[in-house]
Amino acid sequence: MATRENFQRAHMIRIPLHSFVRALLLAAVMVTGSARAAENIRLACVGDSITAGYTLRDKARDAYPSQLSRLLGPDWTVRNFGVSGATLMPGGDLPYDRQPALAAALAWKPEIVVIALGTNDSKEINIGRHPGDFEPGYHDLIAKFRQANPQAKIFVCLPPPAFADVMNIRADILRNDIVPRIRKVAAEEKLPIIDLEQPLRSEAGHFPDKIHPDPEGAAKIARIVYGEVMRDTQPGAKSLDPAVNTALLPVPVVERNSYNWWTRHAEALDAGPRIQPDIVLLGDSITHFWGGEPRAGSANGPLAWKNTFDTRPVLNLGFGWDRTQNLLWRIDHGELDGLRPKLVILNIGTNNLSATNNARANTPQEIVEAIAVIRERVRQKCPGAHLIVMGVFPRGPQPNNPFRAPIAAINALLAKRLAGLPDTTFLDIGSRFLAPDGSLPHDKMPDGTHPSEAGYAIWGRALTESGLIPPPLPANR
Repeated sequence: MATRENFQRAHMIRIPLHSFVRALLLAAVMVTGSARAAENIRLACVGDSITAGYTLRDKARDAYPSQLSRLLGPDWTVRNFGVSGATLMPGGDLPYDRQPALAAALAWKPEIVVIALGTNDSKEINIGRHPGDFEPGYHDLIAKFRQANPQAKIFVCLPPPAFADVMNIRADILRNDIVPRIRKVAAEEKLPIIDLEQPLRSEAGHFPDKIHPDPEGAAKIARIVYGEVMRDTQPGAKSLDPAVNTALLPVPVVERNSYNWWTRHAEALDAGPRIQPDIVLLGDSITHFWGGEPRAGSANGPLAWKNTFDTRPVLNLGFGWDRTQNLLWRIDHGELDGLRPKLVILNIGTNNLSATNNARANTPQEIVEAIAVIRERVRQKCPGAHLIVMGVFPRGPQPNNPFRAPIAAINALLAKRLAGLPDTTFLDIGSRFLAPDGSLPHDKMPDGTHPSEAGYAIWGRALTESGLIPPPLPANR
């Protein structure tokens, strides 16, 4: 059985991602005194035909719960309790609460429950005839799972969009009536929402019959669910130990971001094998918000991206707020596995200079040591690639900004550390961003850290001038 000491140490040492969630669940178990340390984390997917995998040739492989299981890994057990045609409403034409699947799910006493119901409730025969039935039915279903396992973590899903009125399902009712009701129930029950509606609005091509996903559509659902489950269940990683070089100790996300770090990790695992990139970018938000796949919420340098990379297959593994220790964790957890890029571009380290409640600031020496280890990891994973290590970009509008001196120290140490190493180029372009007086112009980095389109153009030109970017692919490939 895990101890509280182990739980605390999980914040400081490198452990697999599932162990963070296991630590959280075991912390609750220690309070109740009913530990079952040998068992996997039990996650129940409750839903209708979208969950069940209706229309998929190989439901056991391609239904979203199966794909979610592969993302979560071997220390989880994910079971599919989807029932085709099921309604959440007890007065519906096929109420979920009368199906054997519910009894089986409750008997299993899941630790995590993902409820994705409501699509079939949009039918006139259901919500049209029993408008007062939906919310009480949802509250009752939640109560049943809480009674089965008082420690259960329950997630409420907004259903994927219906892309047409088919199978008696009404798209406007689903969007304008059912979804608001689900939001209301989640707020009243103080439960996290997994939004499958807004992120999938542009994915009609992966819903062939306008309701049910194809394998890639189901994969997108799995990645969204994975991200929300991980974000809401894993204890926040910490990088605070003053006695060790925290920049070297791989940990997952340490800061809350404007995006879901876990979902982006799942997207990266999918995008790499699919793209088979010639070029891979590794980094933090400076890389993240340039462009490419996996798509960010916004791209701040689309023209510079096109001018730099043209038709080349490029994978962008920049993650906002990442430090060296986060990038090491991502490399150790599959983001470069099986890839054969010709060029890897690394731009990391600036966030290590910032102290927060979750991570201490690192010294230039610690950051350079971590970048050297990242280089070794990249060489192991992608032995045929040339590696460009970017100098840390300047920060702050004025030359006396407190970040300027440690950044200069990092870049001087990197130049010495990387000199003469095989298949490695150190590229320090910081001076290209600066005015003659050392100030950082607003039009190049509006917030003093992140490039604008003009700033990304400077980076892109430097990469092109290096002569290391592989030739573009033929336009008709």
